[in-house]
Amino acid sequence: MPPYFSRMKNHLEITHKEALKLIPDFITGQLTLQETEMLMNHIDHCPDCKEELAINFLISAGLAGLERDGNINLQEELDQTLENARHKIRMHHFLHQTIIALEIVGIVALLAVAVWIIVRL
Repeated sequence: MPPYFSRMKNHLEITHKEALKLIPDFITGQLTLQETEMLMNHIDHCPDCKEELAINFLISAGLAGLERDGNINLQEELDQTLENARHKIRMHHFLHQTIIALEIVGIVALLAVAVWIIVRL
């Protein structure tokens, strides 16, 4: 993780400067899930950074689209990219919560078995 993120490992708030540094790696798909979540959280509340992301994405995707076939819908592609990032974040949180719930169920089951064994003695 880059040094400018060291002070914020445990929360999702980043500055404009930090968000701007993440944009190129977001566009190329090189951010970690945590970095993606920090950027998405920031652009949801910062229209300036969201616009900067859109401009950078549209330039990058536009050039790539022209090289492919010239038939591009950049806004739709940006919207889909952002939705995919949000979906990955939601799935990560869902899986994390599911794992925690399963761990709790396992602990309760072990405690129940332990109590049953103790009572039977």
